[in-house]
Amino acid sequence: MGRIDSRKKSMLEALLNSIIGFLVGVILNILVLAQLMGTSYNMSLEVASIISIIYGAVSMLRSYIIRRLFLKTKKGFRFF
Repeated sequence: MGRIDSRKKSMLEALLNSIIGFLVGVILNILVLAQLMGTSYNMSLEVASIISIIYGAVSMLRSYIIRRLFLKTKKGFRFF
C-alpha cells in the first residue's frame, strides 16, 4: 500500500499552486481584465494584486479540499 499524503504536504502543494496562480493572475488581470473594462481603464498593480489574492485564497482552499477528498477515496471511500 502506498504512503498517504499528510495534511501538511497537501497544504504545501495547494500553497505552491496558489502562488504560481497568483503570479499568473496578476499578469492576466493587467493584460486581459483591464482591456475588457475599456481602453480608458488603467489597472494598477495594487488592484491587480488584490484581485489575484482573493482568487488565490479561494483557489488554495479549493485545492486543499479536493486533495483531501481524493485521499479519502484511496482509503476505501468510493467518491465516484
